[in-house]
Amino acid sequence: MTQMICLANSRKNSDRCVAGIDKSTRLWVRPTTRLDDGRIPVKLCIINGKPIRPLDAIDVSLTDESPGYECENRVMFSTRWKRVGTVPYKEIQPFCETEILHSHRDDFLTAVPYNYLLQLPKPKRRTLQVIETSDFRVVRNGKNKWRGSIPLDGSDRLFATITDPEFCQKLDTGHQPSNPCLVVFSFSQPWSQSYGEEELRCYRLIAAVIEVH
Repeated sequence: MTQMICLANSRKNSDRCVAGIDKSTRLWVRPTTRLDDGRIPVKLCIINGKPIRPLDAIDVSLTDESPGYECENRVMFSTRWKRVGTVPYKEIQPFCETEILHSHRDDFLTAVPYNYLLQLPKPKRRTLQVIETSDFRVVRNGKNKWRGSIPLDGSDRLFATITDPEFCQKLDTGHQPSNPCLVVFSFSQPWSQSYGEEELRCYRLIAAVIEVH
């Protein structure tokens, strides 16, 4: 049994992608099913009538099987979860990073080429991280989807689509982010954004926004 601090319960093809920190190894872990993209049905992400939320401490049974390109993936042995408590945000701060994953090239900021990730040893194919920021902002794009941004060096900002369903619901009602925030970044499945583009890329997503106050 693995005890995981949940840091994301985000949308994935109308279902969910759950991820967090394994308390014993202090490494990121993403429980998956044997569905083609590993997504978890929404109904399985509810414990005693309440959805799994960031900062929940969850017991989950995982195998050593790690499908997909992401190093954090672990197939669930059982679909039963147990909520054993919650943790304060301060317990997450030691896991916060300042450098954006796989961002050694400017054109890797929005999305990272799938082939580049595949060339890395599996343990280095990281796709999850949490960043603390005091300047998190949101905006709707032309497709009426919420996008969030954090500051980079200088005046630049990193923008990504928000896939945190509860936070998006709050934004729909007029809520504005309360800074500082813990922002959890993940990667999409590989796809080409435009017709005729052959290169597959994994786009950065904001899987969760955890407001400190």
